[in-house]
Amino acid sequence: MDMFPRTEGSKDILSVLSSPYRVRSFHQSNRQKETTYKRHRTYEIIFPKRTYWGEFFHDQRTIVTAPMPAPVLPGSLASPTAMACIMSQKYVEGMPLYRQEKQFYRLGVELSRQTLANWVLHGADWLSLLYERMHDHLLKRDILHADETTLQVLREPGRAAETTSYLWLYRTGREDPPIILYDYQRTRSGEHPRKFLDGFKGYIHVDGYAGYNGLPNFTLVGCWAHARRKYDEALKALPASAQSVSTVAKEGLDFFNCLLLLNVI
Repeated sequence: MDMFPRTEGSKDILSVLSSPYRVRSFHQSNRQKETTYKRHRTYEIIFPKRTYWGEFFHDQRTIVTAPMPAPVLPGSLASPTAMACIMSQKYVEGMPLYRQEKQFYRLGVELSRQTLANWVLHGADWLSLLYERMHDHLLKRDILHADETTLQVLREPGRAAETTSYLWLYRTGREDPPIILYDYQRTRSGEHPRKFLDGFKGYIHVDGYAGYNGLPNFTLVGCWAHARRKYDEALKALPASAQSVSTVAKEGLDFFNCLLLLNVI
């Protein structure tokens, strides 16, 4: 029977404690704790730090310590599952950190929103590798969609809280698994999509904003939904008695509605 279970870190110990060693004893010390989250319950995981004491056959001694599992955030209780849960609830489920703080408190875990915010920031650094890889794949496609929306950022260095910023969105079409990336910028300048999409060649589907004009290697494709909106607005501006009769606005709106039903847009 193998007296050392081959868990993470045990291979190094086994290699060191091979002949001419014989193991005398081992003990556990310096336990490392993490808080993990699963199925709306929190668990505390304790990783014992094993220290092995061996000796040479010729009365020479040595002490070998097993390496601890690498923490996702050094010096904290954060586990990969807890960090993933917090980020998913914030950005997928739309649950602010102050509500998550109260949720964890009801589960018996005291985590301040400041701590949760630090975990989110650290998690973003980890995800940056995946983001860059997805960006590389996005640039290889020949059909993309792009749009931008306003965003207000509080406590941004050198800017007032009321200053308008922009969140740019880029995504692939319907083929293959979708890639959706966000790019935060302080302005709505056309230099941002020019830089983000550097290396892309193909069609880009946009809403007609002039900032996309003149981009190299792009063929701009207009948005049918935005075109439909103009006919809808024109029809609503007519008197109620004229909205049911045949007009250019009604004819155009009916045309776009048919396209929607055919799932062409």
